[in-house]
Amino acid sequence: MPVQLIISGKSHPADGGGKSLIRDIIDFTRTHNMQHRIVFLEDYDMNICRRMAQGCDIWLNTPLRGLEASGTSGMKASMNGCIHPSILDGWWAAGFAPESGFGIGRGESYDDSQRDAMDDIESRALYQTLQSQIVPEFYDRDEANLPRKWIARMKRCIKANAPRFNTHRMLRVYATGSY
Repeated sequence: MPVQLIISGKSHPADGGGKSLIRDIIDFTRTHNMQHRIVFLEDYDMNICRRMAQGCDIWLNTPLRGLEASGTSGMKASMNGCIHPSILDGWWAAGFAPESGFGIGRGESYDDSQRDAMDDIESRALYQTLQSQIVPEFYDRDEANLPRKWIARMKRCIKANAPRFNTHRMLRVYATGSY
């Protein structure tokens, strides 16, 4: 049951850790000859986001809890049936439902001194969820080679999230809460 990762994104110009992580991913991919399994799309922009949101099976988002900016890319992906295995923060804390996606962690809070422990706990939870739930469900095919449970989950994701998380809501929240 092979898994291919297509990764894209940008770190803030002042985010040295984010830039370093991107370099580490690219170096790992090259060093371990994983170009057929891990692809990093450079120069993330709206065009790349649009294509990814329309064509991927899952939309992984692993922000540090409490620091999610807004999650609009995840909302767009959700409208296209992309399943979320994501940290329970930002919009996904409100949009998560077990029948339409996957929550990584249980919404625990950690202080800065526990950051390494949080990373370890949540990475283990992500790998466990991928191995025991996501990949087996995606590859569970019927006689027509269709992943019926996965397709049902995609439809529930669209039905539950598209009406609730959209540009109208975002603008309303910004207008009433921020201005």
